[in-house]
Amino acid sequence: MLGTNKPSSYKHNNVPKSETHLSSEAGSKQNRIKVLDGLRAFAILLVLVSHSTWCFNAPIVIKIGEAGLHNLLYNGWVGVDLFFVLSGFLITSQLLRKTLSIKTLKTYALRRFFRIAPAYYIVVFATLIVYYFIPDMSPSTNLSSDIYSFVKDWSLPLLAHFVFLHDYLGRVPYINGLFWSIPVEIKFYIILPCALFLLANIKNSKNQIIAIVGLYILYVLGKTITLYFLYDGDSVEYSNYFLAIRTPFHMSLDGLLIGVLCAFLLNNPYFKALKSHTLPMNVLFVGGLLLFAANAFTPHFVQSHVNFFEQSIMLPLFALSFGLMLVSLVRGCFASHFFENKILRYFALISYSLYLGHLFVIPLHGTLEDVLEPHFSSSVLCWLVVFIIFMICSVTLAYILHRTIERPFLEWSRKWFKYPEHYHQK
Repeated sequence: MLGTNKPSSYKHNNVPKSETHLSSEAGSKQNRIKVLDGLRAFAILLVLVSHSTWCFNAPIVIKIGEAGLHNLLYNGWVGVDLFFVLSGFLITSQLLRKTLSIKTLKTYALRRFFRIAPAYYIVVFATLIVYYFIPDMSPSTNLSSDIYSFVKDWSLPLLAHFVFLHDYLGRVPYINGLFWSIPVEIKFYIILPCALFLLANIKNSKNQIIAIVGLYILYVLGKTITLYFLYDGDSVEYSNYFLAIRTPFHMSLDGLLIGVLCAFLLNNPYFKALKSHTLPMNVLFVGGLLLFAANAFTPHFVQSHVNFFEQSIMLPLFALSFGLMLVSLVRGCFASHFFENKILRYFALISYSLYLGHLFVIPLHGTLEDVLEPHFSSSVLCWLVVFIIFMICSVTLAYILHRTIERPFLEWSRKWFKYPEHYHQK
C-alpha cells in the first residue's frame, strides 16, 4: 500500500489535490499551488509563440548585442516539455497523498480520462471535418475529396487517435502533429501507479529519490547510446526526428520523470524543513533559469536538421531546468509572487483548450502575414501585430471550448467519481 504523511503546509498551499494535464481544475482553488499556474501559463505561451512563427515566411530577428532573443520564439516548442514536468509532479503528488486501493485507482483513471478525452475527441473530429471541406489546411497531400475515400484514408489514423496510440500507429496520413503529446501523457498516467507501487517497497525517502535519479540517468544514457548507434552521431531531418525521436512515448519521458523526482523531493523531510525565500531556493531558481536561457536562446532546428546534441542531450537539459525552477517556486523563492498573478492564472485555466484549439487559428496567421507584410517595414513589427490577432482568436476559441466542453466534463467527473476520504498515515 502506497502513501505518505500529508505534506505540511507550504507558504503557497499544500501539494495539490488538483489534477492537471495542460490546464488547471476549475473549482478547486483552495487545493492549488498558485505558482504552478504561472508555470503552466508560461508553458502554453511558449507553445503559442513558437507556433506563431510556423506560417511567418519572413525571418524574425530580435537582437540585443550578440544575443539572438528571437531564438526563444522559435524554441517555444519546449513549452510542451514544461507541461510534462508539471504533469509528472502534480499527478505523482496527488497519488502520494492517497492510499492506492482499487477504488482509488478506478477513480483516478476515470477522472484522468474525462479530464482529457472529451475535448480532445471533439477537436480531432472537428479537425477532420475542416480537412474535408478545406483540403488546403490538411498537412497531408494527394487525399481524395470523395467522402468514401476520405473516410477510408483517415480511418486508421482516427482509430489510433481514439485509443491514444498515434505516437506509434496511424501516422500516415498524420491528422495533426499538435496531438502528439496526448498519448504520451495517457500512457504515463497508466504506468505511474505501477511505478509508485514498486517505489513503495523502498522504505526510506532518501533511497526512493536516489532510485528515481538513478533511473533517470540510465534512461538518458540509454536513449543517448541508442541514438548514437542508430544515426552514427549524424544529423537527421526534422521530419524523421519528429516521428522517430521526439514523439514516441518511450522517447519522451525526460520531463515526466523529472516531474516525478520533483514530487518526491518536495515530499522529503529535508525539503519540507527548508524555509521559504532562503538562499538555496533562490540559487536553484536562478540556476534553472540560466540553464533554460542557455538552451532556449541558442538556435535549434534552424536548417531543419537536428544534430546529435539536439537529439539526445537538449531535452534532458530543458527538463532539468524546469525541475529546478518548479522546486524553488513551490518552496517560495524570490520569483514566486510573479508567477501567481491573475493574468497568468487565467491562461493556465484555459491552457488545455488553448493548446487544442489554437491549431485552427494557425492558418489564419499565415494569411494575415501575406496581407499585412507589404505594409510594414519591419518583419518583427508585422509578426507582433499578427501575433496579437492570433492570440485574440486563439483565446476566444479556447474560452468557448473550455466553457462548453472541458469544464462541464471536468465538473461532472469530479461529482460522480470521488476519491475515498482517507489517507494512509505512517
